[in-house]
Amino acid sequence: ARIFPLIAAALFSQTVQAETLTVGPGFGTDYNTITNAMIEAASGDVLLITDGVYSTTSGESFPIFLTRGVIVRAAPGAKPVIQGDGTETLMRSFIAGLINLEGLTFIGGGGSGDGGALSFRTATVTIRNCTFTGNKLTGAGGAGVYANFGEILIEDCLFLENEIETQASDDSGAGARIDNADFLLRNCRFIRNRAIGGEPNGGALFTHGDGTIEDCYFQDNYTPAWGGGLWADGANDLTIRGCDF
Repeated sequence: ARIFPLIAAALFSQTVQAETLTVGPGFGTDYNTITNAMIEAASGDVLLITDGVYSTTSGESFPIFLTRGVIVRAAPGAKPVIQGDGTETLMRSFIAGLINLEGLTFIGGGGSGDGGALSFRTATVTIRNCTFTGNKLTGAGGAGVYANFGEILIEDCLFLENEIETQASDDSGAGARIDNADFLLRNCRFIRNRAIGGEPNGGALFTHGDGTIEDCYFQDNYTPAWGGGLWADGANDLTIRGCDF
């Protein structure tokens, strides 16, 4: 498997003084919203997200800007849902640094900029055991995940029924779009993602960079142009193994 030295170094450098903070509705948690917890969190902190739907109705403000070095993880046994109304990216980071997301479901991300559920630029990102479903973009790429530069590891994730609608050929990847970043996608499923409207390449996944796609499953993804499952553009070092298209 591809090794990401920046991810390894960032994980190793997290301090022992880091706090674990709980987030959830009602009493008994440190914060009621992810938005407020992220404002207060410091690098190395772990946010444990309890069961619930986290939306503007519950007090969230989208996009949530991620603090570098903070781990956002579902609490043991919990299945938290982060839900938008289709008008904004749900979580975003424009700064270099470690981003770690685990066990979350993202629904209803959207808007007209790159990244419906998640959008990263220059970050070192790990995403595990997450679900992206029902995210939709107009005139942009990566309805589930958009990553530009940096490094990204996506593992054990489901991309289900995400959509982009665009007239441009370079707005691509309804499930995920990875631009100019080193990447490893492992054991992910891309099912019924759609890129429609013009000539978008990569119905489920668009990549532009060096990386590995391993043990992934692609089913019933669609684009009227090239690469219903995958469109790989401009890669010098791309490995695909154990995948089912």
